[in-house]
Amino acid sequence: LEEVGAGNIELLVELKETDKNNEEQKSILEQTKNKNTMFLEIDLLKDERNLTETDNVLHFVISLDTKSMINLELYRYHDDKVDKFTKLDKLPSEAKDYTDKTFYVDVDAKEIHVFTDKFSTYAVSYNEIENPKTFDGMFGYTLLTLISVLTVATIIIYKKKVECHN
Repeated sequence: LEEVGAGNIELLVELKETDKNNEEQKSILEQTKNKNTMFLEIDLLKDERNLTETDNVLHFVISLDTKSMINLELYRYHDDKVDKFTKLDKLPSEAKDYTDKTFYVDVDAKEIHVFTDKFSTYAVSYNEIENPKTFDGMFGYTLLTLISVLTVATIIIYKKKVECHN
């Protein structure tokens, strides 16, 4: 594990296509009973070096319209193990309250808040609320929204580390 500390920190989130030959994705798919799954590769870089784990639980935000989603679940594949995240009822207000393997969905703000100390393959799994009168490619829209991932985590991480050291 590594202390994040000061330096140039970047959070990279890449939407991955489903690949039936990918062992990490297959392991996650075996855990969920939902119809739809979006895979994300999440990397934390410090001074251009990839960190797979940190000493503290970090908070980052994924921009995603979840209004048409039910049974939303979040999974992580890390070190040959699949972890299912716990959905929180409220957003933690302080960094000391962050717990690994938890997430909070803010439907109105179209955000998923993720709390983790490991960075690797993630999956958002869900079923869609289907309304035959208005259902018009919501999955495609959701993917486009997901691509606009907020990388404010860089600022949040840096600010929290500076606050902790002061």
